[in-house]
Amino acid sequence: MMYTRREAPKVETQLKGIYETLDRVSTLLEKHVEQDNKDKGKQFESSGNNIECTLEKFRKLDPPYFKGIGDPDEAKGWINKLEKIFAAMKCGDENRIRFATFMVEGKAEYWWKSIQPRLLERASLSWAKFVEVFFEKYFSDVVRDRKVLEFIKLEQGDLAVDQYEARFTELSRFAPELIANDLNKAKKFKKGLNLEIKNRLAGYKLKTYNAIYERAQMVEDNILESEVYAKAQEQKISEQKKRDRSLEKVSPGKLNKSKMRKNNNSTKQEQNQQAKICGRCGKNHRDRACYWEIGACFRCGKVGHMIKDRPLIKGQPQQKATGGPQKPKAQGRVYAFTKEDAQASNDVITGTIFFL
Repeated sequence: MMYTRREAPKVETQLKGIYETLDRVSTLLEKHVEQDNKDKGKQFESSGNNIECTLEKFRKLDPPYFKGIGDPDEAKGWINKLEKIFAAMKCGDENRIRFATFMVEGKAEYWWKSIQPRLLERASLSWAKFVEVFFEKYFSDVVRDRKVLEFIKLEQGDLAVDQYEARFTELSRFAPELIANDLNKAKKFKKGLNLEIKNRLAGYKLKTYNAIYERAQMVEDNILESEVYAKAQEQKISEQKKRDRSLEKVSPGKLNKSKMRKNNNSTKQEQNQQAKICGRCGKNHRDRACYWEIGACFRCGKVGHMIKDRPLIKGQPQQKATGGPQKPKAQGRVYAFTKEDAQASNDVITGTIFFL
């Protein structure tokens, strides 16, 4: 078709508008297709058909088997472990049920086969409904109430602090309303501790659960150390008593051996002291010879002169002999001890001499 010069610009403008409209439509279609694919993918996953959630990958994560025997806690723990694996693999309800029933065996497998036809009559069975039916069989309300009561009455008793804390955490899952906040949880935990630990915690202003738990561990360690020390001391005393009894059986006299040694030492000391008393003069010379016996001077202790012939008496000097003319001799004097001089010397023997 031929256009005049006047019509050509109008045609170009119209074509440009058509192209822009087509581009917008194309963009909208692409976004619509992309969103549609996302929605289909979500529906695909929710239906349990996630291509990443396969039985092979599920088994590689080592899921536990369930036999339907033992404590009801085993049933609760089995569901918790499976849900952890399903969340990691992003499994939908269909695969969750298929994988869970694959892991039952024994009595639990017989139960599932008996109930499966009735449950599958519905258009679809959700995972939540499966868990509800499972707990009705293996974790009933009666069992749940029993666990709640056990948690309410829980005390440490003979358990270590770590063991008590583990049991506390396990049972608290059945009564979350009793530990709605950390303060209530801390009070409940502290209340169940042994009396000795609680008394030692009284001096600390602890308000959080973790603070009380950590301090209780430290207190328990101190108590155990004290008990070990006391036990060691008791053992030492017991062993000493056994040794004493053994010695007594062998020789009764050996039991008081140390006492006898002390008595002997005391006796020897007394004998030594008595032995130092001079038999000649009756005085104690302190390990030296008796002046009376050896004929020594009672004043200076030297041999060769008597006390009456001692050169220095009463502070008067001795006259030396010389070869020159001698001076006239002075009148003789009599020297005598006073009572005080006799008492001052240990070497003087006092007494009364009778002349007939």
